[in-house]
Amino acid sequence: MSKINKSATGTVSRDEIGNLLDDFKTDILGCLNEQLYTLKIQNKKKAKNVSLSIFCSKCRKKHFLIECPLDSI
Repeated sequence: MSKINKSATGTVSRDEIGNLLDDFKTDILGCLNEQLYTLKIQNKKKAKNVSLSIFCSKCRKKHFLIECPLDSI
């Protein structure tokens, strides 16, 4: 309620604006950190899947043996 009264009267100090901007910056950096962490986990999972895949002796492409497209024909 005090923020509403202050903004209505226009008496917000520079320190308060600075604190709000610092909080906003902290929130943005926190969100970016979470997104980067999620991307790192996804990349690790992809790398693990690629390392588990091998060259198929039937079609000579790199994939899991149970995912061979020639088996579905």
